[in-house]
Amino acid sequence: MQTSVAAKTGDEVEIMLSSGEQEADIVLNAEVRWQRRVPLQLRSALAGGIGLQIRYASESYYVLLAGAAKTSPPAGPGTV
Repeated sequence: MQTSVAAKTGDEVEIMLSSGEQEADIVLNAEVRWQRRVPLQLRSALAGGIGLQIRYASESYYVLLAGAAKTSPPAGPGTV
């Protein structure tokens, strides 16, 4: 996740996503697994961020994923 928030590996975070189209917000509880810090003078050229491991996701998250899987084209050769 691209962010400028300072988070350490092992920190627990809660993420709330809202599209305005869904009745319920999407809530994720996750743990920070890695971080990429970017010096202040380079932030206009590089993005910092964190990698998250999802520990809990609300039902609306799985509904969103199922909908995305139905509309995504199949993966081509050599894609991961």
